[in-house]
Amino acid sequence: MLNLPELANPVLSCEESKQQLNPYFLKFIECINGAWKQWIDYQMRHTMDNRARASMVNAAIVYRAKAAFADLEPEVKFTATGNSFFLYIGDHIKIRFKKFTADGRYSNLMTGRQIALLEQQSNIPGVLPGTYLTVGYQLDKLEQNIQSRMVTLQVKKKIEYFIDLDEEVASMDKVTAMPPLPSPAPPKRRVKPRENVKGLKKPNKAKGQAAGME
Repeated sequence: MLNLPELANPVLSCEESKQQLNPYFLKFIECINGAWKQWIDYQMRHTMDNRARASMVNAAIVYRAKAAFADLEPEVKFTATGNSFFLYIGDHIKIRFKKFTADGRYSNLMTGRQIALLEQQSNIPGVLPGTYLTVGYQLDKLEQNIQSRMVTLQVKKKIEYFIDLDEEVASMDKVTAMPPLPSPAPPKRRVKPRENVKGLKKPNKAKGQAAGME
């Protein structure tokens, strides 16, 4: 656990968060990728501004998260009230989905509730005690594609640590991938010497030619 002076309560370290979230990394990526594809496929997206895009993508991520995590109780639960969606992993992690800026932070209206979340306070109505993390995506400079998907611990305006979802899933694939089995050696051919008309064996080939081959 991390005891940071600016936080009201201890929080999970990066390694502890990785360990608890590991089974769900791929689901996070699938929710984000599916939502972004929905945006790309929207034929009228050219009429939308950046704020509308972020809202649409976030709503699509939440929709997919509800389906992806619906059957994982009691280990995973979620609450959805109004515009607020929280995903609870075990007894220690609460998550929200956000779009990250270029520096890896997310922006939000600094309401009393939001400040309490950033300070990791535990007395927020409807929010369990634990570590408040953010799962989100970061666009490239032209904002045409997603360049990274991450889990972050943001403390006020500072990123205390982040987990690169793409790297984590790629490393899992390397660990679980089985090396290809070697091809079985072809069976050795047993070549019987031919006999001539008189029943005599043919003489050996001249030196330099393969024995038993025409």
